[in-house]
Amino acid sequence: LEIMGYHYIHVTNGADAVEICKQKESISLVLMDIKMPVMNGIEATELIHASRPDLPIVAITAYAQTGDEQRFLEAGFNGYLAKPVIKEDLQALLQKYLHPAGG
Repeated sequence: LEIMGYHYIHVTNGADAVEICKQKESISLVLMDIKMPVMNGIEATELIHASRPDLPIVAITAYAQTGDEQRFLEAGFNGYLAKPVIKEDLQALLQKYLHPAGG
């Protein structure tokens, strides 16, 4: 992400994602893994949107199955990327929601 000109904060579980999104209003996009310890990405997304309903959250998962994209959208995600993430797909998603840190 930094190579593409974006700053990011990395957390290792859904509970930390919820907490950091509450603390840092400057966060303008969340890339949320679905399968994480402590709290999964769907639960974390619901809690984040309770306090920040306009914050875009994109699901990222290696466990993609038929119907997952619709399930993620219904759970409140704004988009979906399957792992392994293709660089061009990630760039398109970032350009949709963000501007590089330098600009």
